[in-house]
Amino acid sequence: MSGLRGAWKGLDWFRPAMETRASLEHCLGVVEQNERSKLAFVGALRQQLCHDRAGASDTITAIRQRLRRLVQTVDYRLLQQNHKHPDQWFRRLGQAELGLLAPGMQPEPILASFEPIQAKALQHELKRCWQQRAATIHYFTGDEPCLWQQLLQLNTQWEQVARLPDPFADLRMEELPEGLPDELYSEALLAFLERVKGALLACRAELDELYELLWQASDPIFATLFSQACRQQRRQSAHKGAQADGVPRGGGGRWLVPAAYRHALEFFEFDDFPTDREHLKRQYRKLARRYHPDSASGDESLFRTLSQYYRELMDAMNGLADT
Repeated sequence: MSGLRGAWKGLDWFRPAMETRASLEHCLGVVEQNERSKLAFVGALRQQLCHDRAGASDTITAIRQRLRRLVQTVDYRLLQQNHKHPDQWFRRLGQAELGLLAPGMQPEPILASFEPIQAKALQHELKRCWQQRAATIHYFTGDEPCLWQQLLQLNTQWEQVARLPDPFADLRMEELPEGLPDELYSEALLAFLERVKGALLACRAELDELYELLWQASDPIFATLFSQACRQQRRQSAHKGAQADGVPRGGGGRWLVPAAYRHALEFFEFDDFPTDREHLKRQYRKLARRYHPDSASGDESLFRTLSQYYRELMDAMNGLADT
């Protein structure tokens, strides 16, 4: 009997009450708080790993199952795509085509509809959403889903699993069991968390691989659409003589202002595209000093918006100059 007690000594849940040098009330309170922490942590794990399982054993497995169906669909669709024919990227598979394919193939197009002149801006937005684990794309028009949106949604779901809720918000699932609080220590829990970490990192690698594949395949499409839109805008400018969308076009080499860039130009305090890139760079540096989070009048949100608009305007100026 004494040997059994010795084996369990390290797991004795009441031990803190005997070893804490304080009042009896405090000692018992420590034990109670530790037990509450354990229960709360198990509840946090259950919340992250057992919601939205869609019939799978856990949330991570559910994400990987959805991801594998998406990989299968993307692989098939990319075999058929040609950047010289962008319309294929916006085409939904018909029922006759789906009948010939393996079960689970998805009919959605690779890309949802958007204004071609916003192709470069959309590309920046896709990268930003991927890096920030966001899923909302403001440049897509209409409500039809697409494969790009599905990938971003899976990326967001992965982040939701990895980020533990309060009061464990400073812990992340893919970084555990390192940093696990002492009161939660358990050999069995450490082994469990190692398995969760392995599954989560494997899922992360699969997501990143599909993102790189889809990004590299989509890049020529964005370039083609943007170039076509710029040429069309230049033709419209030449035909109309000096106006587009009601915005006059001045002399001195000033360019046509596509409606898609109105907000960016207004943010930069421009009435029209600047006549040269150095003008844009100078204004960017001026506004960056104003909005940088480290400055007295700084605003992180406005600084991110500034950076995004700067990239959009620079891409637009490069495209217009090259056409």
